[in-house]
Amino acid sequence: MERLTLCANEFKLPIFTIIKQLDLMDYGLKINGPTRMRLLEFAHMIQSFRIMVETHDAFTLAEHIASVPVSSMSSRKTVPQKELSAYRI
Repeated sequence: MERLTLCANEFKLPIFTIIKQLDLMDYGLKINGPTRMRLLEFAHMIQSFRIMVETHDAFTLAEHIASVPVSSMSSRKTVPQKELSAYRI
């Protein structure tokens, strides 16, 4: 994240713009393929949340965010079901 932040600052662009354009331009970051894909998936997930903010009420949005698998938001770490249940609505 630090490299992305520094890059975004250098190019005077938002971090999400840098992430979305990684397929077109490397920006000197030299990010490997699997990490690049996870960053793009993350950016798409956040963008979908932004769209839902405009079209759904807060309860529905919170329910949707809570239903997103933790593995898609972290570096593929699994979280025990017991811990997940604490965050369910």
